[in-house]
Amino acid sequence: MTETRTIRDSNGRTIECELVRQVEIDGQAIGVMTPVDTPVVIYVNGKDGDPCQAADPWWEHPEKVRTLADKLRGDGVELILSAVTLTVRAEDPNLSEPSPAEVDDDEGPEEGSTHAVLVEVDGQYGLAIPIDPLLFLAALDEHGGVALDEVADRDVRTRFAAMLLEPAQ
Repeated sequence: MTETRTIRDSNGRTIECELVRQVEIDGQAIGVMTPVDTPVVIYVNGKDGDPCQAADPWWEHPEKVRTLADKLRGDGVELILSAVTLTVRAEDPNLSEPSPAEVDDDEGPEEGSTHAVLVEVDGQYGLAIPIDPLLFLAALDEHGGVALDEVADRDVRTRFAAMLLEPAQ
């Protein structure tokens, strides 16, 4: 059974995650985490028609978030303002995961794209599901954990990356 933890960010938002891997750095348990719910990103259509130009961070786009949440709610999908990223949870779990057919058809990403479009509003912006899994680091504690900040925790991130590159003993 996969271990799950509730991870917090510096703004107090939470996200339920699966613990992928755990290591110890200077006595602190560090976990590689992946969201339980499906991560999504807001995109805006670029001048060149590229539909996956990220409009992050999501909290700087409250009107887009509200419009997208309303549109998804009608399809039985909940948009969650999570720590680290936006996520979606569907009443039917198959709705929030892009199938290979969706990824390959005209509405899915083009070859070389990194996202599958979930919903679009007026051809201007929408939500997309990243094709690659979202992984991030968290300092684990008895309450779940705290997502590591990219800048403030750069030393821990660098040391973690070096541990991954060390040959197995």
